Amino acid sequence: MTPAAEPSPVAIPTLVRIEGPDALAFLNGQFTCDVAALVPGAWTWGGYCSPKGRLLVTFRLGLLDGAYLLQCPTGQGAELAARLRRYVLRAKVSLTPVPASYRTGPAGALGIPEPPAIGHLRADGTRIVWGLQPGIIALDSPEAEPAAPDWTGDLALGAPWILPANAEAFVPQMADLDRAGGVSFTKGCYPGQEVVARARYLGEVKRHLFRITWTGSPAPAAGEPVLSGDRAVGAVLYGAGSDDRGAALAVLDTASALAGGLSANGRPIGTVERVHPDA
Repeated sequence: MTPAAEPSPVAIPTLVRIEGPDALAFLNGQFTCDVAALVPGAWTWGGYCSPKGRLLVTFRLGLLDGAYLLQCPTGQGAELAARLRRYVLRAKVSLTPVPASYRTGPAGALGIPEPPAIGHLRADGTRIVWGLQPGIIALDSPEAEPAAPDWTGDLALGAPWILPANAEAFVPQMADLDRAGGVSFTKGCYPGQEVVARARYLGEVKRHLFRITWTGSPAPAAGEPVLSGDRAVGAVLYGAGSDDRGAALAVLDTASALAGGLSANGRPIGTVERVHPDA
């Protein structure tokens, strides 16, 4: 599946702007990604876990003009900022949700003739532009009205968004967050770090991120179970569909995914493809 010819609006009402003298140390002790490795003008995937090592939310985290910008879906930014404030204590850190509407699509269609390089971001007036893939960007704009969710662009990119329906369902490796560059195994502690490390070094992860397709509608909702017969073997992260076909990202048991015969939302699944195949 390739990115849509037209931009896809996705409802992300908030970014979070994080700044202050202690912001780097604070964030590096909270998130799965290596915040210290970020250079100005770059971004990385990351996640925030429960003490049990299960993802509460995933995000893009960029460093721009001395502040960290955190982008996560469906209005989770404000909730995440509130949760993080509980642990700020005496650290000199401010966390400010910023209203914004988010779109993913071709740079030209979004009015950005010269997009940033992959893995970089920049300000364009009051807008923030994130370089995702060649010619494909995410654009955050405070002026635009939030649009109804359309995950087509993010689905094509394999963006491992964790929505509220899947909070605390997966360790980061199940959503392939590590393969997207959003997990550091060398930077030190963060909530759930021991569980995440154990899953890596003991080889306990049997589920991974897949792109699935089907015929018919509607698209399965986030959290919808994927079945092999009557047995749940995974869950949908998010999906997009038309009247006659659709696709979704799902975390699936790898052996069951390869065996086929899966269904979701009462419809048989057609193709099943690893988003990040083993090397």
